[in-house]
Amino acid sequence: MEENEDLDASEVDSHRSDDSNKVKHRFHDFMSHEIEILDQILVEMISVVENTSENIIPQLERCFECIDNMMRYANQFINQAQAVNMKHFIRFYSLYDRIRHSIMRTLTIINNLRRRNLLLIVPLVKDLTLDLDEIKVLVSRTTLEQVEEVLEGYRIKRSHIRRKIESFI
Repeated sequence: MEENEDLDASEVDSHRSDDSNKVKHRFHDFMSHEIEILDQILVEMISVVENTSENIIPQLERCFECIDNMMRYANQFINQAQAVNMKHFIRFYSLYDRIRHSIMRTLTIINNLRRRNLLLIVPLVKDLTLDLDEIKVLVSRTTLEQVEEVLEGYRIKRSHIRRKIESFI
């Protein structure tokens, strides 16, 4: 009888492990999709800032929307991870590298804005850079508690950034 109980316990652990993997993969896929969209927008912004005097505020808004979506996915991930009793959180190195690349693009945009003397927009792009840095930290955390801390800090900061963007419109 004791052997049967051990088998049942291992089946439950295996099922939880499968659920944990699904939750992790879903989070990775959602985040990856948003990073891809963000990257396309940043490439457009670099081109716009280099070649025309077109307003990039709408594109900046879209970037912040992507970040909001990423944070929403992170919240969903936390809830789902807790629901399946996930014990371990792995870092998402591929996401980390892609976010780092996006940060480099924002710095290119800042340099181009400065070169074209569009200094009013620089603070917003700096905010975008800082938000991306928050995402970078988020995907490099090792425990769910650390992920929750990043999310809480972002919630507080986000309303301030949203007001700054709205004042430009």
